[in-house]
Amino acid sequence: MRELLLLPLCSALLLCSGCDGGAGDALPMDEAVVRVTLVQGSRAKTLREIAPYDEAICWQEYQVDKILLGELRDRPARIRVAHWTVLHGKELPAVGALNQQVELRIRPFRHFPGLESVASSDDLEVTAEEIPLFVDVAPLQAGMANEWSRWDYGGTFSNQMRQYWKLRGQLEGVVLGNSHAAKDIAPHLLKWGQNESIPAVLNLGAAGSNVNLQCLLAEKYVATLPKIRTVIWVMSLRSFNQQMASGRKERDFLASSAYAHDSLHPEEFAISAENWRLVPAQEAKPPSEGFVDAWGWESRSTSHVPAEAAPFAEYLAANVNHPEFTFDEKSWMVFERTVRALAAKGIKVALVAPPFHPTFAGREVADPDGTTNAGALQTVQRLEKLAADCEGVSFRDFNLAGKNDFVSAEFYDLDHLAARGAERFTQMLADWIGQH
Repeated sequence: MRELLLLPLCSALLLCSGCDGGAGDALPMDEAVVRVTLVQGSRAKTLREIAPYDEAICWQEYQVDKILLGELRDRPARIRVAHWTVLHGKELPAVGALNQQVELRIRPFRHFPGLESVASSDDLEVTAEEIPLFVDVAPLQAGMANEWSRWDYGGTFSNQMRQYWKLRGQLEGVVLGNSHAAKDIAPHLLKWGQNESIPAVLNLGAAGSNVNLQCLLAEKYVATLPKIRTVIWVMSLRSFNQQMASGRKERDFLASSAYAHDSLHPEEFAISAENWRLVPAQEAKPPSEGFVDAWGWESRSTSHVPAEAAPFAEYLAANVNHPEFTFDEKSWMVFERTVRALAAKGIKVALVAPPFHPTFAGREVADPDGTTNAGALQTVQRLEKLAADCEGVSFRDFNLAGKNDFVSAEFYDLDHLAARGAERFTQMLADWIGQH
């Protein structure tokens, strides 16, 4: 049976028969409850038709009448939703009839690695417009997702965590941080041993994560790796900006069914490197193409930064916040303690400030999030001092207050690198680490 990612089991407790919810319900990130009308349907495949497999989905198209809870990006007029029609070898009833209004609890299709390989029915009309794709998570109401929920850590970060468990016994290096780590570091370019063909470095940058979650990953998942030697920790300038603090990603992770499983099964962390069969890159390749690669890199191939002056000025005005910064001493204390603990175990820690778009050189703010120049300098100075005081810890500022040599075409947006820039940055990083 194929393994799939589904909604954290704890979230199933919030589901009721009609997906009704009050304003106080807490939804995992990117999840929504919507009232919709069925406008197009597909014929569901039966259990007999999909044999010897025991799961199938059916695509339906809906008109969005009202968003009841959560958000839908860009507020689409129509959506396409994959419904389970066979799950665990059981046929499930259709959700509704044509032109009937129903309420659904949905998550983006990209949250479900491997789902594209499941038997599916798609009789929907081919359209020129790109209609957003979602998955109906109602089967959780019946408690049918226990097997797949093992791999759901509360969002798209599940893709990287799944790679972690595939590669755990052979990992010698891990990249930590938020979305700047996830997009800016291409681990396959690090020529450490056989890493280019047998992944030994994994990108565990969790987009949207705060320092607390990054430290949890460092302590519980990274420090316990049997072969770990190096941690590359990408520190965004906003990492210690209390004005930008958000615990949403941390809460989703802690509430996830996969984290609950890990907490209940400490024996799964105890595997020795000697008993580990090395997994080559081709075998480790995730089932979902285009989101993360075998090394956990979440690359973005194109740049959204306008090349012309006038559109660029409009882009800046729309995407840069007003200056606001308060240094988060509590998060710094947790971070410093974690870094020192890693170093005490003999793990080398390379702290890195990634490059941001050079347009911020000389501006009032250091990044799109409104981090002040004084706040950015304070962050850099703290990291420099930590590296100077702690053996085994190094720091390099690749941003240089915006006075770096990266160009617009190398950026996905103002503070994340596109693939071209990430590959160059990773090479620079590799050269620097090689000198230490």
